[in-house]
Amino acid sequence: MSSRSRLRSWDVMVPHFFQANETVNKTVYLDVLKRVVVPWMKKTAGERKYTFQQDSSPAHKAKTVQNYLEANTAHFWSPTFWPANSPDLNPVTSTCGEGSRG
Repeated sequence: MSSRSRLRSWDVMVPHFFQANETVNKTVYLDVLKRVVVPWMKKTAGERKYTFQQDSSPAHKAKTVQNYLEANTAHFWSPTFWPANSPDLNPVTSTCGEGSRG
């Protein structure tokens, strides 16, 4: 098998931006998951396996959000399986942190 045939494809979702004065609580976050994120994942991934990574934001850990993701994503990871608070283990933290540096 050639190395080219072993490569996996990567898809990255275009960022979703919130209003400057908008507080992203569990209700707002759940709405974005329902309207934007999960439909995009289903359309893009189809039957392929994918990883949807979150950080430890209170909106991400809310029970309503966790219940929705468990019911509507193929490979659900509860917060107990999320990486520790380390940029080496959690690519969301290190990637998102880059944009906030001056």
